Amino acid sequence: MTNTIDRKSARAPKKNGRESAVGAHKHKRTPTDIGLALITPIVGQEFLDKHNLRDPLNRGLKYGVKQVFSVVGATNRQFKKVSGGKSPTRLKASGADYFDLTPDDDLDRVRFLRRRLAVAQQAVYHVGDAQLLGLGGEERV
Repeated sequence: MTNTIDRKSARAPKKNGRESAVGAHKHKRTPTDIGLALITPIVGQEFLDKHNLRDPLNRGLKYGVKQVFSVVGATNRQFKKVSGGKSPTRLKASGADYFDLTPDDDLDRVRFLRRRLAVAQQAVYHVGDAQLLGLGGEERV
């Protein structure tokens, strides 16, 4: 028989003080674990293929997961950790001048040119109507 050493005495103690072994401690379920446990039996059904329901189910799951992650991401962006405290707090308002929507010189020039173009187009239409009706206007040769 071979000489063996006692493994418990040869190992350094764990950082958290708990022994690890398969099944020694119950796994704490996360929302992702619960969601996968609920979806797995549904996705494995053959009737989805028979009735052409697999693609709509996949699209619905994709949309749902996308929405959940966007909400979680938005929630995480709303809060920041406060130094010295344990609870998160909302970000401060960025200020009223963040979006300055007052027109500048370029926008004023664009508006002016659009008005001039509209007046010129109306004049062209009126001359064209007058020529069609035979009320005047010169014909070019």
